[in-house]
Amino acid sequence: MDQWFEQFAQEQYTRELLFSTVVSVMLEVVCGPRKSVNAAYQAMAEAIPVSIQAVYDQLRGVEPGVAAELVRYAARGGQDVITALAGASPPLLPGYSVRMLDGNHLAATEHRLKELRSYGGGALPGLALVVYDPDQDRVMDVVPCENGHTQERALLKEWLATVAPGQVWIMDRNFCVLAWLHQIAARSAYFVVREHEQTPFTVLGPCGRSVKSKRVGSASSRSRCWALTDNRWFGGGFGCYSVSPPVTATTAFIFGLIYRLRCPP
Repeated sequence: MDQWFEQFAQEQYTRELLFSTVVSVMLEVVCGPRKSVNAAYQAMAEAIPVSIQAVYDQLRGVEPGVAAELVRYAARGGQDVITALAGASPPLLPGYSVRMLDGNHLAATEHRLKELRSYGGGALPGLALVVYDPDQDRVMDVVPCENGHTQERALLKEWLATVAPGQVWIMDRNFCVLAWLHQIAARSAYFVVREHEQTPFTVLGPCGRSVKSKRVGSASSRSRCWALTDNRWFGGGFGCYSVSPPVTATTAFIFGLIYRLRCPP
C-alpha cells in the first residue's frame, strides 16, 4: 500500500505517518466499528506515532487522483477474491460487460468553515462519477471532483478513458450527450440511456413492437441505436430510452429490467 502511494501521489509525501496507517484509520470509520476519525485514532493510538492533528492534516491533503486510484486498487483486489471464491453472479446480459454510470454528490456537512456557518445552505464538499459493476456488485472506478457544484457532464472526458469494447453502459438522461454517445460507439461499446429532449435523433423506421430504429446526430457523424417507447419495460417512467446493442422484443424487456436496477421505480 505504501509503495503504491509513493507511485501515485504527486504532492503529498510521508514521514512518520504511513499512508497505510491512514487507510486503516478510515476503514475503522467507513466500515462502522468507530463513529469518527478521532475515535478510531484513540483506539489505535499505540500504533500511530503522530498526533491526531497530523492524521487530520494527512487526510486533508489526500489528492483526488490518489483517492480514485485507491478505488481502482481495491477493485482489482476484489476481483481476485471474487474469482477465487467463484462469487460472481450470473451475468445480467450474457456476452456483454454491464457498467452503470451515475453521479454522486457528497452530502453537505454541518462542520463548516466559521465564515459559512451563518448561511442556510450547506457547502457541498465535492462530487464524483461512479462506475458500478452489477454483475459483481462492486464499484470499479470513480472520477472525483473537489468542486461540489460542478456539472457532472464536465467529468465525462476523464470517464471516457474507462470505456472498453463489449461494455454496455447504463446511464440517466443527464449523460445523453451526442458527443459522448458517438465516443462510446467508436470504442465498440454500447449504451442504454434515457433520451434527453435536446439530443437530435432521426427515426429510420419501426423494427418491432414499440421499438424504432434511429440514428443519433448529423449525417456526417451518426451512431445507430434503437428507441424503446414502451415504458412498461422501464417501470412506467416517462420518456423514451435508447439502446445501441441490437434489440428484439425479448432483449428490450431485458434492457428495461437492467435499467430499473440502476434506478428502481
